[in-house]
Amino acid sequence: MDKCEIVAGIPMPGGENQLKTGGVRSLNLSVASGIVCYSACLQLNLLSK
Repeated sequence: MDKCEIVAGIPMPGGENQLKTGGVRSLNLSVASGIVCYSACLQLNLLSK
């Protein structure tokens, strides 16, 4: 991570806390990508209602 310009995260309710007890540790890359794309579409109003 020393060469990264930006490190992004997806906030997850019930996610792993500072004490490393319980919660979700990670998401599959394809699931995370889908969440990011969906969120971007919502913010750009690209989804028809």
